Amino acid sequence: ALSLVLFLHENNNPLSAHQIQEKLKLPPWKYHHSQYLGGPSHQRQHQQRQALQKQSAARQDYYSITRNLPLWAVSSIHCGNEVLRFNIFTRNHQAMKEFYTLLLDDQPTFHRQHFCLFTLYSQPGLCIQLSLKYDATLLPIPVQSAFLQFRVHNISELSSTLTSSQLNCPHGRTGWWTTYDPDGNFVLLQ
Repeated sequence: ALSLVLFLHENNNPLSAHQIQEKLKLPPWKYHHSQYLGGPSHQRQHQQRQALQKQSAARQDYYSITRNLPLWAVSSIHCGNEVLRFNIFTRNHQAMKEFYTLLLDDQPTFHRQHFCLFTLYSQPGLCIQLSLKYDATLLPIPVQSAFLQFRVHNISELSSTLTSSQLNCPHGRTGWWTTYDPDGNFVLLQ
């Protein structure tokens, strides 16, 4: 369910987006799947995906090292900030959007059907984002060897919204809480 996507300028040194994409094609990395950008409808998705395969700018290729770690993708950008995006492929997009809106105490920066984006951090040249993406062709499985961690502003307000079975304080860890999002992904809160 979890992936990391780097949006990098093509002319960066020492490694450009294209150079990193080429490195992901080498062992120990393995191709996992492609996501085609632009939101094709599910009825015509297969035909459009075949047509888009020749347009590398219209897709993100995801790679993995092992099924227990997040997927990685690299895309080139031509202007604006470079981006590190933590992406969660969702099964229940609306519930996930509501959960992360509550957790982050903020509305998505951008949203459309089956996709939303939260800006977690931004400075000139760099933006860190969390995105939630639903694709009917994928069956996301929670990653067991990686998780997201967030610093929350008001844990008591959050605990009043989540039930006690959803929010737990790990034994001996003052100020730390654990929970699972609606799709079953482990989340650590501070």
